[in-house]
Amino acid sequence: EDGNAGDKEETASFFERGSDETPTDYAERVFTRVFKVDIERVLIMEELWSSRKKPQPAELHALLAGGKPLPILDEHPSAATSMGLTDDHKIWSPAESASVFLRSTERLCEDFANAGGLIFDKENTLAVDFVTAASNLRSYVYDIPMQSKFDAKGIAGNIVHAVATTNAIVSGYIVLEAIKLLRAPETVKEHWVRQYRSAKRLLHAVDCEAPNKKCYVCGSATLDVALDVRTFIFGDLLNKLIKGRLSFNSPTVATNETILFEPSEGLEDDEIRIYERNMTKALVELPGGGIQGGTVLHVTDDTQGDLKVQIVIEQAEDVDEEEYPLGFRMVGDAPALEREAGDEKTENGAADKRAREPGAARSDDSVKKQKMMETVDDDCEVVEL
Repeated sequence: EDGNAGDKEETASFFERGSDETPTDYAERVFTRVFKVDIERVLIMEELWSSRKKPQPAELHALLAGGKPLPILDEHPSAATSMGLTDDHKIWSPAESASVFLRSTERLCEDFANAGGLIFDKENTLAVDFVTAASNLRSYVYDIPMQSKFDAKGIAGNIVHAVATTNAIVSGYIVLEAIKLLRAPETVKEHWVRQYRSAKRLLHAVDCEAPNKKCYVCGSATLDVALDVRTFIFGDLLNKLIKGRLSFNSPTVATNETILFEPSEGLEDDEIRIYERNMTKALVELPGGGIQGGTVLHVTDDTQGDLKVQIVIEQAEDVDEEEYPLGFRMVGDAPALEREAGDEKTENGAADKRAREPGAARSDDSVKKQKMMETVDDDCEVVEL
């Protein structure tokens, strides 16, 4: 999965150049990974391409005659200019973009080794070569119009300033909203964006509902999770359920007997190795007697305030892989909370056919809000306070 921490670590390590790897070999390896292998991976997800054109993986040897980039004609600082591509207003062909990508990557490897780090600068012609070639190859794969080096330089050179300005504006508004919240928390509203204007307004304010004690964000909740403890891997429990399904960023996971995982920051090397070994073990093989049916996991996340949840593990050998492709079935409070938000799917995408528990009835304010939104507008979307 995209959100899998193991995949992220593997991706990060892939782009590190090997100690015995030449700049040319490194450039070709990165090209194949980014423009061929990764594209082939997304092509497997057929639902992404039901309404749009599929990308076409780029084969390095097919783009370049004999797999060799354009020859170097002189030692100009620009990789493109050194290969005779001197017109910055001309859009490079896919073969020329591939050649510039390889040559600029080779030179950037040497610059990185000498400087110990690289920062993009639109006045650095080699950096602009690399960005132009990479973006054009990506455009070629996804059938998007490519850009000349001149246009790419203008776009890339403005991104930093645009992002910095936008961040400053948004940060200012966040501080103003925080001041309002601290001064008068009872006045906080939920704001909805209307698809069409009503009374000349696009935003509509609604009173917030009271915290739900059964929600693990608003209070402290207990969730029941059914899975096969003999085959389910702890790394999948952490990444697919706790991080992926419950949206914990840096969780600490413990049983009543021991800590099974905690963020690596500030830990000793031997502690990190122990937690890494836990990631590949089946739940029953974990330290402290393992995770069995009936085990209670205590999950906390200090990076998200007082976010915590207790997970009760139920042993189940009959988890349907088609209905629950993640390998576990959540029962109890979480599905009721999802239905309260209007989501009629379970955590694994299957239709939730369980009846609402008596204690999970919607509040009068929630019902009024829903009726109001149905009568006021056809299509509304909630936005951050």
